[in-house]
Amino acid sequence: MPSGNSASPDMKVMIISGPLVTKGGVFRSTCQLVESARMRGLDWSALILTRGDLEPEELPEGVEVRVIRRGGLRGLVKLYKKLVSHPDVQTADALISMIPQTDMMLALMRPWRKQIRVAFVRGAAWPQKGEANEAKRLLWRFLERCALGRMDEVWSTTTVLRDDIAWPSAVIVPAGIADVGLQNEHNVVASNTNIVWAARMSVDKNPQLFLNVLRDLELPGRMYGDGEMRADLETMAPQNVTFGGWVDPLTLWNGAGIYLGTSFREAFGRSAVEAATYGIPMVLSKAFGAAPLLFTDPELRDRFVLDPVDSAGWVQATGDLANDQELRQKVASHVWTNAKKLTIEGSLNAVCARLAAVAARKRPIDAK
Repeated sequence: MPSGNSASPDMKVMIISGPLVTKGGVFRSTCQLVESARMRGLDWSALILTRGDLEPEELPEGVEVRVIRRGGLRGLVKLYKKLVSHPDVQTADALISMIPQTDMMLALMRPWRKQIRVAFVRGAAWPQKGEANEAKRLLWRFLERCALGRMDEVWSTTTVLRDDIAWPSAVIVPAGIADVGLQNEHNVVASNTNIVWAARMSVDKNPQLFLNVLRDLELPGRMYGDGEMRADLETMAPQNVTFGGWVDPLTLWNGAGIYLGTSFREAFGRSAVEAATYGIPMVLSKAFGAAPLLFTDPELRDRFVLDPVDSAGWVQATGDLANDQELRQKVASHVWTNAKKLTIEGSLNAVCARLAAVAARKRPIDAK
């Protein structure tokens, strides 16, 4: 185990993420953390396990993707076998789990050489009420909390998520995104009031609220993403709302004037942070973990971070932004400034600092 007050280059770190079903935030964060770490000369790698072929773009060096086609209990058994047989899992000085299923599997595995094991909680750790039958939900919660209790440390990306999992000792290790638009502060164009929504089209993302707001305001709106609700949303959408599917960030944000993040539950909110890096003014749900990080001014937070069921409040806030260029510029500048702190490099710094702290804490135990 390396020594010193910071994560040493000779600490071998492996991130384990899976099983994943989309190339969402965890997939991108895993790749970006490994890529950034290796650019610093750190010995980092990742094993991403997927439920199907996600057809990833060219992967960064050190990132491996394997497919697990089975679900349920058989899928967990398959996951366990892949982990215990993987040579890098056995030789790593530190294992970082990004998904509840891998938390559970690591908790079952015998540690090699007192290696560090961390659960990096990035989203809902178990189903919420209404998302699964009650017996399954409670079993999942029990298993995950048992797994968290066997980790050397539990990390959470935001205080919102830490409160959600009710794990007070969880250390806040902020998430971050790749540098996509931080070079120059954005100047809001007076005529650009195109209102944008970007997420998976599912109930928990609350896309109906976006349609309600746009129906009342009669401003041009565009929904990006896909999912099980898309067909229904296209049917009920007013004529001023169009649909764009999944697109790259440059295409998405260069055409945006205002971003609405409407989710009922959003552990972090990568889309909100991406929008902020482009200087896009926004209205966010209180459920966004990133909301208090982007809106640090109490007055602006009270005005533009809202309850996701308060449709009238959303219409008012969005209309205020659309009708006032000076206000749009003020909000854009505010969230842009705060987004500069939420980079993948900053997240990597926080991860390295915590690994060093855990290593220092374990050394006296190992010496006995």
